[in-house]
Amino acid sequence: MTETSKAVFVSYASEDGEAASRIASALRAAGLEVWFDQSELRGGDAWDRQIRKQIRECALFVPIISAQSEARIEGYFRREWRLAVERTQDMADGTPFLVPVNIDNTHDASARVPDQFHHVQWTRLLNGVTPPAFVERVSRLLSSDKPDVHMHSSPDRGALTSPAGASAQRVRKGRTVRVRYALWATIAAAILGSGYLADRFLIAKQSAAPLAVTAAPAIAAKSAKAERSIAVLPFVDMSEKHDQEYFSDGLSEELIDRLSRSATLRVISRTSCFYFKGKQATVSEIAKTLSVTHVLEGSVRKSGNSLRITVQLIRASDGIDLWSRTYDRTLRDIFKLQDEIASAVDRELEIAIWNSSESSSLHSPKPAAYDLVLLAKADRSFNVESFERSIKYYREAIALDPDYALAWAGLASVLSGKEQLANPEETKVLQEQARDAAAKALAIDPNLAAAHVVSGVVREDTGDWDGAEIEYEKANALKPGSGDFYLVFLRTFRYGALNQAIDFYQTALLRDPLDATYFTKLGQALRNSGRFEEAAIAFRRVIEIEPDFDSEHEELARTLLRLGKQQEALSEAEREPDKSERAALHALIFWDMGHQAEADVALQELKATSNDGGQAAVAEVLAHRGDTNAAFEWLDQAIRKNDAMLKYYIKTDLEFAPLRSDARYKTLLHKLNLPE
Repeated sequence: MTETSKAVFVSYASEDGEAASRIASALRAAGLEVWFDQSELRGGDAWDRQIRKQIRECALFVPIISAQSEARIEGYFRREWRLAVERTQDMADGTPFLVPVNIDNTHDASARVPDQFHHVQWTRLLNGVTPPAFVERVSRLLSSDKPDVHMHSSPDRGALTSPAGASAQRVRKGRTVRVRYALWATIAAAILGSGYLADRFLIAKQSAAPLAVTAAPAIAAKSAKAERSIAVLPFVDMSEKHDQEYFSDGLSEELIDRLSRSATLRVISRTSCFYFKGKQATVSEIAKTLSVTHVLEGSVRKSGNSLRITVQLIRASDGIDLWSRTYDRTLRDIFKLQDEIASAVDRELEIAIWNSSESSSLHSPKPAAYDLVLLAKADRSFNVESFERSIKYYREAIALDPDYALAWAGLASVLSGKEQLANPEETKVLQEQARDAAAKALAIDPNLAAAHVVSGVVREDTGDWDGAEIEYEKANALKPGSGDFYLVFLRTFRYGALNQAIDFYQTALLRDPLDATYFTKLGQALRNSGRFEEAAIAFRRVIEIEPDFDSEHEELARTLLRLGKQQEALSEAEREPDKSERAALHALIFWDMGHQAEADVALQELKATSNDGGQAAVAEVLAHRGDTNAAFEWLDQAIRKNDAMLKYYIKTDLEFAPLRSDARYKTLLHKLNLPE
């Protein structure tokens, strides 16, 4: 390696060698030079000199952090970390060099790593599984000579918030079927959070890669700016003696830390924010440099035990103060005071950005109506009782404030959610009510992205795929990224766009590394693409994160069966709590094990539970067994029974693969309004 090399140094504890190898292999596969392989080294002084030379000359240093490294109070990798940190002392501020990678659920804030690691963005690559987005980011850093300020974004806190809030399912008269996307609660979050989908579902560090699929129009490339992004500038010490800078700096850092915990905001870290301390730069220049939409600044005046803290939220596009607050407090407990102010700012920030940028009409809702909307979205449980409570609150909010477009959009979303659980006779009424509520939201504010998203979902419920795509694209035009989650899902079941889905969910998991729903959907897409080992990792990760997450043992069992691990698949099947899903698994596994008698018994058990909506599950088993005629007969029954779920997996699930060369399959797609 020479001093002009663009190599990446991967540092890891020996226990993490397998995961580190995956990361190194992914980078090398992209043509990047990686110094990693232990076989390149020899022990003793020569080894030590070689390592020091590599760290001194590498372009990027990637420390692998895990529970294994945490458990090691001593280790050569810790020497490597110190050497890398020492090198940063000679680098210009903002130079990208440290790229920490967390490969499990180790808490970054308390990890035993050098302090400098906490000042840069961490990436979670669970078990070393490396998505293209991370490789692209490393390539971008290696190819640029300019400081990458996004390298200093705040570490991802790994919030456990799921886009579904609860397990994403639809129930049809006792037969539970997993939905391929999180409908109601995702929209509920979008109703409150401006740009929630844009920043939550995409990594907007610089510019997200375009999502494209050959069978369908490509989703437009995203803007480099996240819709909800903020930089907290160092607060100014306005005390009489100007001797409270430590306090004002501490308050700024506390606000950065607290705001970084939000799943809906991209928050620039301390290193980049404090870079502008003492420099003559306008808010617009700072925002442009850091690629943020909002800037928070303030001042602190301390006199004895009294404090006056002023905070201002500024919109970067035009420099307008969205709001300002002055807090007068008595200094008793500094830490409690900082926590109180941070909580208040967090809430005010969410409300101000939402009200100022989500609605083009800038309608300011009545406080009582806003409180009702908060109540409506608070319970994200996927059941009839939760939907009815939310509908009640939304209707009360609308009664108080009829021009509250976001409340109308929220009402449409929960009506659509309740429709998923309704009896057939109720379905049409709920669909009409949801359509009317979405139309009302758009009539009040045609530039409300969330209303277009809801309108698209309502159109999906009635089979209007083209209309749904148009609505999602309109949402994207108003708020880049706000319709992408829905477009990806729609194009997956409509066109079979599995590669697009995999890229999307992998990218989403870089931002939300503990999201069980994302892992489930990634696992499904990987399995249906034939990438079974990776799919198994994803499903096992869900079980680690949320052991009771719906149907995850079923998902893992199906994947293990594809890997030929029949006994392991059977063990997972026994852990699946749903009786009908367990019967389907037994029918599949026993058949592959050559135990036809047991497989037949399980199939009969599955058929006995299918009268109220399980015909498609029976068809899957029959297709797996090669009984094509019987499989199509059961699929016809599913269509006659109005199985609304069939369209979501007929084109992608592997169990239906044996049917796709049959002429009757095209007829089936036509009945479901899906393209061939």
